[in-house]
Amino acid sequence: MSLKFLKPRIGNVLLTLVVISLPLLREQVQLPTGGYEIARYRPVFLLTSYLQMQDWYPFLLMIGFPDLVNFFYLFSNLSYKPEI
Repeated sequence: MSLKFLKPRIGNVLLTLVVISLPLLREQVQLPTGGYEIARYRPVFLLTSYLQMQDWYPFLLMIGFPDLVNFFYLFSNLSYKPEI
């Protein structure tokens, strides 16, 4: 069984770095004075803060779930052989 698909390609690595650097998560909190405070979070900063606080459940959710989906996607496509 060949494991060539596990080698990172420069395009995939750059795309991953761009995505985890974007402010993707947004939180809106109503203040007691009647206004709103809006905060935007970057996934890379959330992951590092979870590690610093040793809060493992959200850390594993943010890392583990996408890795699990990627793992199943890769192995489901390994057995696919298009008919020519």
